[in-house]
Amino acid sequence: DPDLRRELDTRGRHHGWPSLYKELEKMDPERAARIQPGDKQRIQRALEIVMLTGKSATAAQSGAGFSHDSPLRICKLALVPADRAWLHHRIEQRFESMLNNGLVREVRNLLMEKGISPELPALKMVGYRQVVQYLLQQIEYNEVGRRGIAATRQLAKRQLTWLRNQPGVTWLDCTSYGLLETMTVYISTKLTVMGQ
Repeated sequence: DPDLRRELDTRGRHHGWPSLYKELEKMDPERAARIQPGDKQRIQRALEIVMLTGKSATAAQSGAGFSHDSPLRICKLALVPADRAWLHHRIEQRFESMLNNGLVREVRNLLMEKGISPELPALKMVGYRQVVQYLLQQIEYNEVGRRGIAATRQLAKRQLTWLRNQPGVTWLDCTSYGLLETMTVYISTKLTVMGQ
């Protein structure tokens, strides 16, 4: 809700994010315990959830209020390359392609013509962050690609770690020949076993 977000931003600027953090501690102590008192983005998101849904962010994200007796079954598939070197090469290619296809121009337009603040969370994402640093003359252009690729690799590593910790995930090599057929057979077999 843009109005609520603006209200929280204004309150955070005037009273400080630690005071909003204290509100969050009262509304959702479990979520507050996992957030730093100065982490504006996470405090704001958690408060938005509580204020909009009437549920704690913890309850809302855990699916509280939804039936756990649902007849639906979830089949979790992770499409991940078996070869990490292949993944690193693709990350490099993709980042270079983004630079060659106007990433710097896009970010410059957002900052200069649209007047968007470089402090917005969206401009701190991998890729954007490095270009913003270049446009603000904090790094040289030749550092944009190197840092962007390194940050993307770190992000991919964190995502893979998160996937490994998810229960019931079946991993499939996204680079394998016949992946679509493998997935189709797997899902058909799973549905048969589940009696669907």
